[in-house]
Amino acid sequence: TEGNVWGFGSNTNKPMGGTAGKYKVPTKISDISDVKQITAGDGFSIFLKNDGTLWGMGANNLGQLCQGNNTDSKVPVQITDKNNFTKVSAGDSFVAAIAGNEVYTWGEGTDGQLGNGTTANSSLPVKVKIGGGSVDLTGVVSIAAGYYNSFAVRKDGTVWSWGYNNYGQLGLGND
Repeated sequence: TEGNVWGFGSNTNKPMGGTAGKYKVPTKISDISDVKQITAGDGFSIFLKNDGTLWGMGANNLGQLCQGNNTDSKVPVQITDKNNFTKVSAGDSFVAAIAGNEVYTWGEGTDGQLGNGTTANSSLPVKVKIGGGSVDLTGVVSIAAGYYNSFAVRKDGTVWSWGYNNYGQLGLGND
């Protein structure tokens, strides 16, 4: 409400900040405000503020909080110095976000879900590349992160996918 954030459920890795435990009713997260979008992965939360900045808290064992390290945080920390993010989506242990119509990802990359042509984890933002090559995926207006895969919609209506595909979920006609 009014840019405030409320959370409930397990707070083991402190994705809601504060004290670990189970919150059975919505509880206000006092360390963050002016939020327009929220997304959550496994043990971490990401907040997109109205000023275009991204903030995160909770588990960071695979770089999900994009701090250049793997240190968990009980309080919101700003993700990079960028301030032009427009959309964000968290997968299981990684994040995909749009800034300047380009897609940036960070966190776990073991199944190619970061879209940069590698299977390495990254605790800093990387740009998604078309086909994992050298050309940036641009013109993106919408993003969705799945368990270990991601999807982007470009202005021209085309859908792009990358990452884990063992059941054919990327829509490529194979698995």
